[in-house]
Amino acid sequence: MAARARRNAGADAPVGVDGVVEQAVATVDYEAAMARLQEVVAALEAGDLPLERSVALYKEGLGLSRACRDRLRTARNEIRLFTEGGLKDFEGVRDDADAE
Repeated sequence: MAARARRNAGADAPVGVDGVVEQAVATVDYEAAMARLQEVVAALEAGDLPLERSVALYKEGLGLSRACRDRLRTARNEIRLFTEGGLKDFEGVRDDADAE
């Protein structure tokens, strides 16, 4: 019920990292998601928010960060696909960027 209330509350009510943020970010381009992430970080660094709002923004930031990282990983894999000239399975491929 609380999740439904958050979803109905509008854009001012960040949602948890239970997939809702990721789904919302999936409809926004990478640059917009990154810009929002920078806003979230700036608001958290200012330190003048109530605890509940800080926690909500932190959760939103986690979702944005994950979504951006996934988009970068997908772009990197697409570039590899084109530069290596063939279809390859990218599952299980890990490098320094994936180690986070």
